[in-house]
Amino acid sequence: MKICTFQALSSSERTLTVYSPDLIGDNTCSDYTDESMRQGFSWRSGNVDFYTIDSWGMVIDVEVFLNESVQLSPDAVRAIQVPFTIGPQGVGFYCTATFIDVLGVVSKEDFGTVPCYLPIPPGEYALVFEQGFMPDWGADGYLGEDENNTTSMWGKLWFNLETNAEAKILVQDSGLRPIYPLNMDAEPISEY
Repeated sequence: MKICTFQALSSSERTLTVYSPDLIGDNTCSDYTDESMRQGFSWRSGNVDFYTIDSWGMVIDVEVFLNESVQLSPDAVRAIQVPFTIGPQGVGFYCTATFIDVLGVVSKEDFGTVPCYLPIPPGEYALVFEQGFMPDWGADGYLGEDENNTTSMWGKLWFNLETNAEAKILVQDSGLRPIYPLNMDAEPISEY
């Protein structure tokens, strides 16, 4: 079931961060290493930073699904699955511009990044992040014909209840050069 859509700014760090609200006060983002960049994500308990496929900060239109079979798009450039445990406070992520749930607009901001929260039921999940470029954008992330198109990328997040989900790369693009086993021991960023 689709539970919301939102826009996220892939900042200069080129990440989409999903985290446990329990980490507020700690650091909600993980440190970047060569190893995490090679595999397309950094992961630690309560946090995953997915690296995006763009070559600079772009707006991503993201759809979020709960307990729905993952159907990867033939236009997907990258897709990664990781285990993710959700506690009683739900899940958080950073979004910009507009956050929309199934009932309508929940939050509208004028630029800047704000934390958004979803009350997803507690449990162990397989979290999949799939991403690709909008049709008017080329495979390299550069604007094609439609210069009025301000959103260059699309993404889909799937949260599916699954105990002991395995971290794995489902669709690998040329930007990924993972070393197996995948690293699941990220450290919080010590300073911004």
